[in-house]
Amino acid sequence: MPLSRYHAPMPRPLNERQALEQELAEPPAQIAAYRQELADTPPLLEFKARRERLDWQIQECEKRRATITVRLAAIKAEGGLAW
Repeated sequence: MPLSRYHAPMPRPLNERQALEQELAEPPAQIAAYRQELADTPPLLEFKARRERLDWQIQECEKRRATITVRLAAIKAEGGLAW
């Protein structure tokens, strides 16, 4: 059997709670970056589409955060680990 060219062991898969907690940590940085880009974008008509896209992305990140928070609360109410 040929040896794998990767010498590090395979990472252990995350359970659902761990995956959600990891994903919950990501959006604040994304939201901050989108808000900064929105602030840096001139409020001119020619940048309207860009400003709308950034606003939409911020809203989507906030919705995703809310969804993850609800799912984590449900998992914790069930008693911890969920696969």
